[in-house]
Amino acid sequence: LEVESVNTTSRVDVLEVESANTTSRVDVLEVQTVNIAAKVDEMEILSTDMQVLNEETVNTTSRVDVLEEALAEIMLELALLKVKGGGGGSDECEKNYFGANCTACNCAIGGICDDGRKGSGRCACFEGVTGVRCEECASTGRLWPDCTECMSGYFGKECSPCPDCGWPTQCSDGQSG
Repeated sequence: LEVESVNTTSRVDVLEVESANTTSRVDVLEVQTVNIAAKVDEMEILSTDMQVLNEETVNTTSRVDVLEEALAEIMLELALLKVKGGGGGSDECEKNYFGANCTACNCAIGGICDDGRKGSGRCACFEGVTGVRCEECASTGRLWPDCTECMSGYFGKECSPCPDCGWPTQCSDGQSG
């Protein structure tokens, strides 16, 4: 009976140690779970912040686009009025000349000049064209001057940049790429 009692006591001691180890493991897992939950909360906050910043960028970009489009429309209307004689001055300077000295306009083929003696010489770009002289496509990846075809390294209807496929593969660029 004494041997069995010692063995039983040893087994109880072993079980108590194992129970203490298990409790300590549970405590570690609880701490890890709390840390993971905190990190998930932090990532959700960062994700929300990024969504807000992205929306603000899109809203600002769209406002600028609307203002630029309105300005171009006004300048085009002004040019049409001058051609019709309602603008008071385009007959004093030749077409595509402006100002008191009838200075030559510097607009590219992507827009028209605010010409005439009272004109500013500023270029009003056609849709899809941008630049001070209306000399480049408004969308990145498009070929000047038609701004409909994709440049090399761009593909699809939106002329998106080709992904880096890695050598020896190549991007099938172009609108049908």
